[in-house]
Amino acid sequence: MFLCTYRHGSVIPLRLDASRKLTERVDELSAYLNGLPADPPQDEMCLLGQTVEHAIVFGYPQERAVSIRLVDCGWKREGAIRYGGDLRKVTAYWGVHWNE
Repeated sequence: MFLCTYRHGSVIPLRLDASRKLTERVDELSAYLNGLPADPPQDEMCLLGQTVEHAIVFGYPQERAVSIRLVDCGWKREGAIRYGGDLRKVTAYWGVHWNE
């Protein structure tokens, strides 16, 4: 599993700024993301003005990779969105801060 970081405001295709591999606690992170609510929060504000964009890429043997991107305050994958979650907690699995 990789955490890919892109500079905010990059034109498509996004310019990869950093890629970090994760090999431990993958199931724990997957469960955390899958457990986030499917409905947007009503009274919460998301973290805006980020200097980077994040994508998490799950690789599976002999299957295509699954990419999840943090977009508009939610984690998006092929039309499915999970809202909320703590970006600091997600990026901490790779030992980095949310804005690195």
